[in-house]
Amino acid sequence: MKLKIFLAGLALCMSTTAFAKEKPTLNDDVDAGVKTAVESAIAANKSAKAADVEWIWANPVGDIWEKTRGLMSSTNILDQTIEMANAGKNEAAIKAANYIENAAKQGLEQSKLIPKASPAQYGL
Repeated sequence: MKLKIFLAGLALCMSTTAFAKEKPTLNDDVDAGVKTAVESAIAANKSAKAADVEWIWANPVGDIWEKTRGLMSSTNILDQTIEMANAGKNEAAIKAANYIENAAKQGLEQSKLIPKASPAQYGL
């Protein structure tokens, strides 16, 4: 039991200290259209996350974002989207931002239809 507590504490420390990756921010020189799309997606995803309906993705859809091992939240995909925008990959960044924004809006619509259904209700 003590080992479990130690490992949990160690994992928490590692995730919140120097080992934690900084969240990317949009550069000032990013195209205005891309900036608008990304900021809109961030706002929609923030609302979905607050309502406990943030999408979790198993695989990239249509190669919009980089494939990773395991599950990936919309927040992590938005981080990749910001990196794409900063790298000048405008079309890819807009496509990913629009995809995440639409997913967030769908999640919010579903949460209004069934207000008591949420991942937390099922222990997820």
